[in-house]
Amino acid sequence: MAKITLLKATNFKRIDEVTIETGGKRAVLIRGANRGGKTSALDALVACLVGRGELPEDAVNHASPKSPAVLLTKIEGTSVGTLTVKRRITAKGSDLKVEAESADGTVATLSPPQSALDAVLGAVSIRPMDILNTDRAKRLKALTTAGGVAEPFDRLEKERKAAVSARTEAARELDRKQKNIGAKPAAPPAVPAEPPGTDPQLVEKSALLASQRKALDGHRADHERISRDIAQKEEQVSRLQAEIKAMGDSLRHTAAAGVAVKADVERLTIELMPLQEQEASLSDRRKAWAQQDADRRVAVANMEAWERSQKAASEAERDLESKTEAVTRLDEQITALIAGSTLSQIPGLSITPEGEVMLNGVPLSQASGAEQVLFGARLALAANPKLPIIAIDEADCLDNNAIKALVDFAAESDLQVWMTGVRLPGDEVHAEILAVDMVDGRNGPATTEAEKEKASGAAATPPIIADIDL
Repeated sequence: MAKITLLKATNFKRIDEVTIETGGKRAVLIRGANRGGKTSALDALVACLVGRGELPEDAVNHASPKSPAVLLTKIEGTSVGTLTVKRRITAKGSDLKVEAESADGTVATLSPPQSALDAVLGAVSIRPMDILNTDRAKRLKALTTAGGVAEPFDRLEKERKAAVSARTEAARELDRKQKNIGAKPAAPPAVPAEPPGTDPQLVEKSALLASQRKALDGHRADHERISRDIAQKEEQVSRLQAEIKAMGDSLRHTAAAGVAVKADVERLTIELMPLQEQEASLSDRRKAWAQQDADRRVAVANMEAWERSQKAASEAERDLESKTEAVTRLDEQITALIAGSTLSQIPGLSITPEGEVMLNGVPLSQASGAEQVLFGARLALAANPKLPIIAIDEADCLDNNAIKALVDFAAESDLQVWMTGVRLPGDEVHAEILAVDMVDGRNGPATTEAEKEKASGAAATPPIIADIDL
């Protein structure tokens, strides 16, 4: 796999001039105090290789604003041989030159340079930790982009949001309809289909009662007429004494008839009493039946309304189940999408249905610094297998064990790791670590005999930048 063996930067951001020869080490740890130029050195490496969005707006060192910033990187072991990448930056823009030296010493200039460089190294950013310094939505977008599934994931995520919204509304509708059900009403009472009084015997008795009433009314009228006649005749008796004898017989006859009529009235009155009682009872029973029938109708209406509410709630429940199944299907599609992408190569990575990126069961933002760094490295490699380096700024959050684990991962994955920090260790932690100190935008003092010897040898080497003209 390709390795960066040289980085040289002049007049770039805080850098006056710095040269880093890696000797093929897996990890380059750039150390130094704040404002010493560590991040500028890392930015120089990324800007030299990536260009485009990695070029800072203010790239030229303010101490020499009229001089261009010159970046040079040498990469060995690429598919086209050893690459020498030189980028010259001014206030007006930048120029890039890429040369490839084959095994037989033949040197070829690659054109167009950035496209040729991207074809060899991949076009994905080499700053994997940037994904951790964004909000949740941007982190998810960067993650799916790195995994090559951004477009289908966004489509599924939009469909899922719509499905979840529909499910939420269905749940609210079910809740409303369940609240409308209320308690089950009492069953309608049993009420005769016909009102009382339709029995044939009662009809016959009612007819007899009507006939007897009519006869009684006739007898009463006769009795009243005869009574008046008696009164008249008594008056005539008092006035017409002479006619007493003649009228006496008539009077006796009329009186006898009156007695007979009175007897008939009394008899009919006695016979009418039970029929009147029956009629009153029948009237009461008809009123009771009418009330019972009204109650029954109300109960039937209540039961029908309750059954309609039950049916509506059941339909709402089925609708909720259907929408929940739709959300579940989309969740399964999202899970399958992630599982089928290069993101599946990252141990412990998962994405919740709500879009939360999880690492080993906890949100990525809550993972330890070491876990996040290793995640970033694995993500970068999964996104771009061609990637030769990983750049990590401000790695002081990592302890020695985490740094050792990261260097081991780099060795296993055939990567090179470049890190900056104020207090990073050296090769005492791992033999594959090259520690580079920087002070005020320049190489700092060598800290070990090996580094002093290397620095002495580097000082005797002619500047490589001068060898390439743009």
